[in-house]
Amino acid sequence: MVLGGDDDSIPPLAYDSDDEEDGTDDDIDQDDEDEGEVDELEVLDTGAQEKLLQATQEVCTTLTKVCQLAFAIIHSTNIALPAWRQACQTHRLPICLIPHDVVTRWDSTYTMMVFALKY
Repeated sequence: MVLGGDDDSIPPLAYDSDDEEDGTDDDIDQDDEDEGEVDELEVLDTGAQEKLLQATQEVCTTLTKVCQLAFAIIHSTNIALPAWRQACQTHRLPICLIPHDVVTRWDSTYTMMVFALKY
């Protein structure tokens, strides 16, 4: 293939572009991704599910609030970031940003919570 030439053929990388547009790939079987995984919550009966969800509600709420705080500090440079820096100085802590929870990083929630416990 010559770039800029009269060749009207489709480049090899664009051949399966229709798969990427709809978010599916015909080569990957969705069942293969879930093989061996068990949803522990679905294994429990309804009463045990409700009991577990109630017992972990405070943890879920705390995680959500820390995620929202980290997002606000990182993305609100006019209000939250200066307030965060002032709070760090007031408590004589080094000025650091809260690590944000990122879906594609397997340990980002852990890193964020360790930081939150220190600060």
